[in-house]
Amino acid sequence: MEAIFKGRSQNGRLVFYNSEDVQKVLDENDGEDIIIEMKPESKTSQKMKMYAFYHGPLLHCAMIGYTFAGWDGIDKVKADYLLRAEFAKDFIKRPDGEYVPIMIDKRKMTKNRLLKYIQDCLLFIEIELKQSVPDSESYKASKGTGHNFKKV
Repeated sequence: MEAIFKGRSQNGRLVFYNSEDVQKVLDENDGEDIIIEMKPESKTSQKMKMYAFYHGPLLHCAMIGYTFAGWDGIDKVKADYLLRAEFAKDFIKRPDGEYVPIMIDKRKMTKNRLLKYIQDCLLFIEIELKQSVPDSESYKASKGTGHNFKKV
């Protein structure tokens, strides 16, 4: 499993924004060797950050949730397809007036539509599949308000 956590260097120490999720990952991998990579945060667009969050911890937790729910052979591609089939669908109107369902490609979504899609996926994974997504609380808070908040 790969996890990405944001932190800040303060007085020569590394302080994580969401230390509870960091502790959960450490507890799950107790006694195992881990590799820690540190790099300064680059100025990445919000949409690219949303893609990184979706294709990282969100899809990983979806795979685990679908597997525990009884689905066989779930990988990231299948988990992505199942989530898109559920939450990235829309309807187009044919010339004869009939509505036909389509799946919207994530690349063609606006930033607001992609945000709604990720939020729908988060709620589904946490409520229906009963999996907590690492860093989702701070992610939802920052995306909903545009500001990063520390837990009190």
